[in-house]
Amino acid sequence: MAGLIPCPLTLFVMTFALSRGVPEAGVAFAGVMMLAWPSRFQSSRPPQSCSVKA
Repeated sequence: MAGLIPCPLTLFVMTFALSRGVPEAGVAFAGVMMLAWPSRFQSSRPPQSCSVKA
């Protein structure tokens, strides 16, 4: 369910773009955000050899 709710910044940019009459700018921003988040979290994972064993 959480993946279906856009972040507040994306909602703000989409609303702003629609109010200015350039919806493609808002859609482009949402697309960039959609691609940037997974790449950001994928690159922040520690290597497998550094995992802590309990």
